[in-house]
Order: sequence, then C-alpha cells, then structure tokens
Amino acid sequence: MRIFHTKTNVCGVSQDVHAGAIGRLLPSCEPIHSLKKTPPLPHRGQETYYGESKHDAMLKSLREGNLYYQKQLSALNRVEFLLRQLSRESTKDLDYSTSDNRYTKRNFYHQSLVSLSSESFKSFPVFGYGHESPMRIHLRIENKRITKLLTPSPLLSKAAFRSVLLTLGLDQGSIGENCVESVSEVLNLMISAKSLEEELSALTIKIEKQANIVGESLSHKPHQTHGFFRSLKMRIYKSLTTRMPRPMPEVPI
Repeated sequence: MRIFHTKTNVCGVSQDVHAGAIGRLLPSCEPIHSLKKTPPLPHRGQETYYGESKHDAMLKSLREGNLYYQKQLSALNRVEFLLRQLSRESTKDLDYSTSDNRYTKRNFYHQSLVSLSSESFKSFPVFGYGHESPMRIHLRIENKRITKLLTPSPLLSKAAFRSVLLTLGLDQGSIGENCVESVSEVLNLMISAKSLEEELSALTIKIEKQANIVGESLSHKPHQTHGFFRSLKMRIYKSLTTRMPRPMPEVPI
C-alpha cells in the first residue's frame, strides 16, 4: 500500500524543499539569478586591507606622521614664545620682588610650560626624555621594506628647560640665564622636527607617484579575469544541474 504526502510539512521539513512522490526530500530548485555573486579578486599590485589598497594605507600613516610632527613644531613654537617672554620680564619683578604679582607671574609661566610639555597626539606624547618607545610606520617602496620611527621630542631631558621648570615650580632662584639657554635648546629641537617632517613629506610624494603608476598600468591592462570567472561559474552551474536528481512526477490520488 502506497502512502502519498499531500501536507505542507513532510517529516518535519516545511515546503522550502520539494517533497517527492514517495516522501523523498529533494533540494529546492533555486533559479540561477538567486545565486550570490562573488566579487573578483583584487589585482596582485593592489592588495587591499579593510577596503583600502596598500598605497592608501601607507599614505594614511604618513599623513598622520606629518600631523604628529606639525603638532610637535606648534608646541615647540609656543614653548619658545613663553621662554622669550620670561627672558624679557624684569629680573627685579620675577626674582627679587616679594609682591603677589611676582608669584602670580611665576605660577602662570610654570603652568603654561607644564601644560605644553604634557601634550599628546592620539595618546602618544609629543615631548619626552629620549627613551620612550617610538611609533613605527611600515612602508614598501620599490619592493623594499622601510620602517620610519616617530619619536617624541626630548625637550624634558634638556638641562636648561628642566632648570626653568624647577625654578618656577619651587619659586626659588633666578631664571634669566636659563631662559636664554633653553630658547637655544628649543630652536635645535624645532630644526630636527622640521627635518623629520620634510622627510615624511618626500616619502608621501614618492608613494603617491608609485600608486599613480600602478593605477595607470592596471587601467591599460585588459581585464581577462572577469571572463575566466564567468566561464568557471557557468561550468559549475552546468555540473550541478546535470547531477541534481529530478523529482518523480506525482501520482494523482
């Protein structure tokens, strides 16, 4: 005696699959347009990381490095301005006076210098003592791996600048001569930071040219990969359709 299934649920499986004449469960025949299209693989010269090419990633890192040194230069410029103002102040008012105005001025300069010396760029210090771990920028130029280091400016290790901070903080001693020496230290640090910034700018220009050359070579090259994947997809589809068992015709009740 044959039993024919006519319900919408066969063996606990809903009608999203096809039930054959004798209860066999066969996979539903999905149309070809419902298959998910796989994007073509990127070209070898245009590897992508999280949606951007390797050249974009390198350029982004270099621009952030430039911003870091620009902030370093800006902070050094403000430190130099404060030190010059300190050196112009009357020695009598800052060193030997006992009025409240003297304490207010010293406290203002001290707090301003401390605030500038503690600035940071994306949680990375702008100034340091010279032994901090640097940030690294990994580059690949002309098939050569290059690593550039971003280091904090060693302002806090400079003797004259430290002497100015201690003198202002303790409210004792003369600061005139130390200010002049500290200005010279800051100027040298500004020259070094400017040199590093220009070096990163030169690398940025070089990588931009390299990216343009790769882009032009890819635009003139015929795209043969699309045809290959299209033919491969058709072969897989034909292989699946020929192997897929056809449902037996249902016998009327």
